[in-house]
Amino acid sequence: MTKFVSVFITVKDKKEAKTLSRTLIEKRLAACVNIITGIESIYRWHGKIQNNKEVILIAKTKNDPMVMKRLIMTVSENQRYENPAIVIWPIVYGSKDYLKWVDGEVQQ
Repeated sequence: MTKFVSVFITVKDKKEAKTLSRTLIEKRLAACVNIITGIESIYRWHGKIQNNKEVILIAKTKNDPMVMKRLIMTVSENQRYENPAIVIWPIVYGSKDYLKWVDGEVQQ
C-alpha cells in the first residue's frame, strides 16, 4: 500500500472547483489541489448520452482511511452532482521533499 494518493474529482464549474479546493485545504484533507479548466466530458447518465463542460480537481493527500472517508464526504457535500466522480490513484513515487510536505500538511 502506498502512503500517498492523488484524488481525481470532477465538478461543474470553476467557482465550485475553487470553493471545494479551498475547503479541502482548510480541513487539511489535502496538501494541494490542482484545478484544470476547459475539459469536456461525454458519458451516459440515466440512459442518455451527455456532453458537458467540467472542471477537474487533482488533490494530493495521504492514503489514510480516516482522511479518505472525510475527503469523500466533504466532496459529496460540497458539489452539485448527484453521483460525484471521486477516483483515487496511488502515488507510487515522488519527490522526497514534496511527499514530506504532503505528509506534514494533511491531518486526520
